[in-house]
Amino acid sequence: MTDLFSKPVSIALPPLPEVEGRILQARIERRDLFAETKEVVLRPYAAKGLSGYSATFEFGDVLFVRRKTSADLPFDRVLLVEDFIDEADLSRKTLDGSGLWIRGGPKKPSTVITTWEGYKKAGPLLISTDHNGTADGTP
Repeated sequence: MTDLFSKPVSIALPPLPEVEGRILQARIERRDLFAETKEVVLRPYAAKGLSGYSATFEFGDVLFVRRKTSADLPFDRVLLVEDFIDEADLSRKTLDGSGLWIRGGPKKPSTVITTWEGYKKAGPLLISTDHNGTADGTP
């Protein structure tokens, strides 16, 4: 049972790779959320038949869940830690290395507009090597 004034617990987050950019003859950028251990206050979360805890970190909010889900959740990052019981158990399991990102990074853009230039023929395939464009209005 969660107390009104919960005490901070240690949570170990596994690394999370994020990749941006284009592939052929274009810029590629890779940023990682490195593995780290932080003291955070967990908040209970229950919605859409799913329960767990959420916490706020410098990079945003993280939802900790007990089982996989395909539900649309209002969190950028979701960490699966199977079968935890309470805050102390969640802390212990993450410190032991039990945790798997099941959704990471910002949500995908809803509108993508690109150009298809720089065509090259590879056998029967026609490949575009230059895709300039925007995603939700940003380059």
